[in-house]
Amino acid sequence: MTGLIEAYGGPGRFEARLDSLFTVPWDPKYIARNVSGFIGQYCHGNQPDHEAPFSYHFIGRPEKSQQIIDRILNDMYGVGETGLALCGMDDAGEMSAWYVFSAAGLYPFSSANDEYIVTVPVFDKVVWESSEVKKLSIVHLGEERALKEIQVNGKTHPEYFIPHEWFTQGANIEIFTEK
Repeated sequence: MTGLIEAYGGPGRFEARLDSLFTVPWDPKYIARNVSGFIGQYCHGNQPDHEAPFSYHFIGRPEKSQQIIDRILNDMYGVGETGLALCGMDDAGEMSAWYVFSAAGLYPFSSANDEYIVTVPVFDKVVWESSEVKKLSIVHLGEERALKEIQVNGKTHPEYFIPHEWFTQGANIEIFTEK
């Protein structure tokens, strides 16, 4: 992501480009017609796009990511009168996995590294328990949805990422939010 941000001319230009991705309407003449779930030109029904809502984290704007993540969680998934609703094909469960991770407050941004982006969970508390009975808990403290601070084991965590090893070692992550 660092290289991509630099290629766009820095954080400000990258943010403007992301903003346009989520606001400029898509033109059906220039995209496959069998995709769905659009927010601007972002297509949640096309799994290769799924990292885009989290990209604001890389320029220190997690609240913008959270707005888009919440919109997707609320508007593009659900169970209604017609049954289960997904805004695209659930190839090998990827669409469902996106929902589970995003709703739980962690997202594996890249399969090439062992870190997860921390977001605001939709639950007050999520607990992941390993076979060694170590627990990784994520607690959302507050009623709002904009990420203000992350604390790990009672200490401020200055990053938006946590390592995979915390799933086996255990940790208590507290998410503080604001308007």
